[in-house]
Amino acid sequence: FLFLRSKRYFFDHLIISTEITSFYIALNFLMIPFISWIAESIHKDWIRFFHDGNMALSLSVTAISLIYLILAFRRFFQQDWILIALKAFIFWLLFGEVVLYIYRVIIFKLTMLFI
Repeated sequence: FLFLRSKRYFFDHLIISTEITSFYIALNFLMIPFISWIAESIHKDWIRFFHDGNMALSLSVTAISLIYLILAFRRFFQQDWILIALKAFIFWLLFGEVVLYIYRVIIFKLTMLFI
């Protein structure tokens, strides 16, 4: 519903959604653990930046995600920067909530399956 008036085919939207999901997977499961491993090997105190409750890590991941979304949407949909930034922020909120909900449902179902 954010890009209803774009004259793109469904397949084009499927491609960009696959790219966005691949970026999130690469960022959260490959890049951040690799950077934390390098930081820990360089200096043991740097690992505190990568623990679960660190606000700086969360903000930096959020900033990287929003910047990627803005650039990807701008290149794909070719709209105004302000409009794209607003749509990227709304998409980021909705995508985060939907993915988090699905993740929790999957974890719940797996937990109940093995109990």
